[in-house]
Amino acid sequence: MSAALTPLDRLRAHLPSGYRTRPAELGRDAMSISALINACSSEIGYPLMTSEEDMKDEFTGEGVDLLADVVVIEDVSTENSSLSVIAWGMAWRNSNSTPGVFVFGNVHPHHQRRGVGRAVLSWSLDRAEQLLSDHPNGEVFVHLPDVDQSARRLLESHGATPIRFYADMQLRFEDRRTTDDVEGVVVPYGYNVVPATELNSELLRQLRNHCFSDHWGSWDITPEGWRDVLSEGSMRLQSSEVVLNRDGEPVALQLTSEFPQDASTVGHVRWIGHLGVHRAHRRRGLAAMLIERHLRAAKRDGYEGSMLGVDTESLTDANTLYEKIGYRRRGGSVRYRIPRDPRRILNRS
Repeated sequence: MSAALTPLDRLRAHLPSGYRTRPAELGRDAMSISALINACSSEIGYPLMTSEEDMKDEFTGEGVDLLADVVVIEDVSTENSSLSVIAWGMAWRNSNSTPGVFVFGNVHPHHQRRGVGRAVLSWSLDRAEQLLSDHPNGEVFVHLPDVDQSARRLLESHGATPIRFYADMQLRFEDRRTTDDVEGVVVPYGYNVVPATELNSELLRQLRNHCFSDHWGSWDITPEGWRDVLSEGSMRLQSSEVVLNRDGEPVALQLTSEFPQDASTVGHVRWIGHLGVHRAHRRRGLAAMLIERHLRAAKRDGYEGSMLGVDTESLTDANTLYEKIGYRRRGGSVRYRIPRDPRRILNRS
């Protein structure tokens, strides 16, 4: 096949008959893609759902070129456009100085095993090569539910290797007695807790980057990317907190999120989205204190519990802390590395 073909050209050429593809459109596709992802999650028993708002956040995030980075596959036999989207794919390059590209995608369960998923993955890898054309050492990753055995087999057939596992952990107040007395939580001597809304967003970003700088797979979030994080529909900054030391310097943070679309699967819960402690202030009980305040605030506000995600090989042994507090595994995900293929020579324009 001609090297002058674009990834979209190649996708069209490889799709089975009865399907067509086009670039994604924000207003037209966010709802249909979220419904598609949820159908796939329900099929494999993965409890976390995706909202239309989530997809809009993804599609308008830092570094996303919607026309080039996201495609949808339609069933030509279906006239209703909201039902015709049966697959999608996305390639996104992070902002790290040694960049990687994450590829995403799903095929509706009714259209699997027809070659659509293989075609979408091939498109994703083509697009990844374009995004990494100036970085020969850049890597390609996929992050997906660990129970998605079909997707894992497809990735492994392309030489992909699982490199990291993550757990989604949940604490239910019916299983762990929790009071709603937030101010009754003892703050370690020499520290003070303030609402995250009182901290300058740039200081908050710098603190987050420092806290996660020694975590595997993490990279510094840019100012533009941080604005995206704080403006996400799931962010609950008014329920988030920061720890200050005796000099008024921020040394730990807990940022709360909420995903109402999960209510039918995991209940009415809040999430700890970002939890980090400055390296010089670890092992002083700050993380446990912030979690307890988060839990009591959630109990006070009528939630049924809390969830968080954790790297199962966390260098700070965070998963052990969470288990001691009362969190239990609810689901999980796995990150794969896909080897780059030097034969993927594409039109770079």
